[in-house]
Amino acid sequence: SSIYFTLEQLCVVHFLYRYSLQFFLDIFNVVLTSNPRLNGVESPEQRLSIIQRDLFAETYRRVSPGLMHDHQMPLAAVLCRFFLRSTSEELAEDEFTHLFVSASLTEDSSFEFLVPDPLTDDQSRSLHALATRVACFSSSLSEIKSNMPAFRAWHSLPRPEEQVPDFMSFAQNASATSAHFRLLLLLRAVRPDRVLAMLHSLVAGVFGDDFVAGAKDTGEQLSRVVHEQVNCRTPVMLCGVRGFDASSMVRDLAIANNHQIAEVAIGSEEGFRDADREIAAAAKGGKWVMLKNVHLGPTWLITLEKKVHALSPNTNFRLFLTTEIHPKLPVNLLRSSRVFVFEPASGIKASLLRALYSIPAPVMAREPAERGRVHLLLSWLHAVIVERLRYAPLGWSKRYEFGESDFKTAADTIDMWIDVVAQGRAHIDPEKIPWAALQALLSSSIYGGRIDNDTDMRLLESFVESVFNSESFESSFEFVKADAESDTQAILAPEGMKREHFLQWADELPSAQSPTWLGLPANAEMVLLANRAATTFSNMQKLQTTDDDEDEDFDSGVVDEAASASASPAWMRQLRSSCEDWLQALPNNLNMLLRTPEKIKDPLFRFFDRETGIACNLLAKVRNDLGEVIQACDGEIKQTNYLRDLMLHLNKGTVSTHWQAYKIPKGLNVSYWVADFALRVAQLERVGKVANSGGDLQHIEVWIGGLFVPEAYITATRQAVAQAHAWPLEQLQLTLDVRRNENDKPSLDDQSFCLANMRMDGATCLERAITFSSSAFTMLPLTILRWVNADEEGDTESGIKLPVYLNATRSDVIFSCFMERPAGVSDSVVYSRGVALMCSTLTGEV
Repeated sequence: SSIYFTLEQLCVVHFLYRYSLQFFLDIFNVVLTSNPRLNGVESPEQRLSIIQRDLFAETYRRVSPGLMHDHQMPLAAVLCRFFLRSTSEELAEDEFTHLFVSASLTEDSSFEFLVPDPLTDDQSRSLHALATRVACFSSSLSEIKSNMPAFRAWHSLPRPEEQVPDFMSFAQNASATSAHFRLLLLLRAVRPDRVLAMLHSLVAGVFGDDFVAGAKDTGEQLSRVVHEQVNCRTPVMLCGVRGFDASSMVRDLAIANNHQIAEVAIGSEEGFRDADREIAAAAKGGKWVMLKNVHLGPTWLITLEKKVHALSPNTNFRLFLTTEIHPKLPVNLLRSSRVFVFEPASGIKASLLRALYSIPAPVMAREPAERGRVHLLLSWLHAVIVERLRYAPLGWSKRYEFGESDFKTAADTIDMWIDVVAQGRAHIDPEKIPWAALQALLSSSIYGGRIDNDTDMRLLESFVESVFNSESFESSFEFVKADAESDTQAILAPEGMKREHFLQWADELPSAQSPTWLGLPANAEMVLLANRAATTFSNMQKLQTTDDDEDEDFDSGVVDEAASASASPAWMRQLRSSCEDWLQALPNNLNMLLRTPEKIKDPLFRFFDRETGIACNLLAKVRNDLGEVIQACDGEIKQTNYLRDLMLHLNKGTVSTHWQAYKIPKGLNVSYWVADFALRVAQLERVGKVANSGGDLQHIEVWIGGLFVPEAYITATRQAVAQAHAWPLEQLQLTLDVRRNENDKPSLDDQSFCLANMRMDGATCLERAITFSSSAFTMLPLTILRWVNADEEGDTESGIKLPVYLNATRSDVIFSCFMERPAGVSDSVVYSRGVALMCSTLTGEV
């Protein structure tokens, strides 16, 4: 039942994951009745052990081909936990649930002596939370203090997951699995970039190395499914990311097995009629049918599922559906189909080869000879653009839908312009190629048409200009410049003008790429792995169900109203404990600002008055909801539909829509939300004391990321300066002055405001000067925001324009500011490194 309810919960992770009861019963039946590993085994204990292990293995083997790569490990980890239940290696409940605990609820850390080397502030607080909440880590403080050199050495290892620190006692007297899991908890706190590797090792240690590896060959899986696991009434749906066509795999499978297959493209009324005719004919004759791009006919797909169910087909009949991953795919069709998900291989080498192979050889070989070289430039540009999506929001601020259609359009555009210039000649001077026109079309229309962020647009323009120029025909042209700091070797353009030269050059590129190939800082891979680890834990928490608890029977999460706290299930006891922690973190109430006719004239007072009103209403609602959840867990009140929905949200670690009174990152864990909300209320409490005592609101330090509407604060500061000096708003320009620390506060005039705890990614800053940093980000304790009258003090908008985002997801730009770039560094280098300012450190799904 644990496995089945987990499969049911997968749709919370992604809309594509839908499974029928028959799908699960087929797995159960195969493991029990068609299991070759049971042959010759007589012992009931051994047979039960084999059946139990194979049930988990067969479930993962059948489900994983239909999951995106990032969603496979959360499922494997949850299955691992269920497998260990009621065994000697069962994971302790408090240790497992700590994976989902927010360290930011802890204001102070006893591990601050480890900051900034080797830990960050967040890692220090995470380690403190681990030491105070999980019993086996209670002695960590004294152990680390007594072995500082050893801890630093272990922390700096490239693969610390391979070595349990012998100076710490958390693994003593623990089973091998428990020791590995506790090491995972430690890595989550201090080396989040190695968490995924540790999680993979943990799963392999429980199920064996072939558990995950055995599910990777999608082609072999497809053949096995078609011939052994599905029948003539079960469609096989092949879902690809945008631009990825899986139809060739079906075509190759049909040829290899000597099956006739009819192909129909969906998207028009004629296509719908052809599909109905081909399905009816193939069902009688036992042939195969492949309907391509079925996401273009979502309404027709609803009728398709009914038509297939009504058929009496030949047993050899198979129906294949190829589609992009689209939210309008009918749920019932997804549930009745076997789904495969296809994602292109990652890495700039794989993307480059894929782009080069997609250009037909005759096209690249057409005269003039320089055509092929320009196609190579486009292939490299496309590979860089697409590969940077993996590093979003650092690579791009969001996951734009760049795909094969953009590449094809760009290639056709290049061919047209080269034909116009060449006029049938065998060669043309590279200087005569219309580089400016190609740059404009690529950056403004073809690829740029998908971009809605000014900084991303400037980044794209710099990439296009650096690749599409006459210098790219020189033998010394560098696609990637050498970088001694990251030990990156230069990548020179290949010699020759023919397709085979380019393919050989691309094939000889190193398989292991550095983020510097994409213009990103060398530590971008660590940031990416840490973000993926956080997303993995978030998805694991979403897979926690209220149906599979062994302590008490439940029906769809409905709890026995008469159950006492002691008789309640484990998930409910954990939820109650969490609610108590959250209530303790939140203040009991918040006082409104005292209004007077004089104060109302101040734009800053009006702003903070509105902020306080939002906080008061939301605080009262959250505290009331948490109190009622605790009462429901104790059986003191009946559960309403509102409470049931709220409890399900909280159990999965998601923020209820009723609490989302302001912008938060998508997928933000509720523990982090409560901690962040508590800090916002605390800030407004300090502001209220200043305002109600008649203090100066202009020069208090404001954490702008902790405001509900930060854009309105920027507007209020502008209005306050304009009102004080009787200046027109349009004459005012914003400047930022980054100070060394919170004590480095200059004398402030009535045009200045203090911003606290901002963050800069990819660099550090002093006053207005940017300096590249090896750290992923730098906290800025104090920044002075000042409005300047351009007519009186001169234009301050010089240097490089940087965006200031609401939070680390980079989804909302609050304002922009001008900074001074490092000496000898171009704007394109700064933009490619993802340098930007953040008002808040909150992060989530991108």
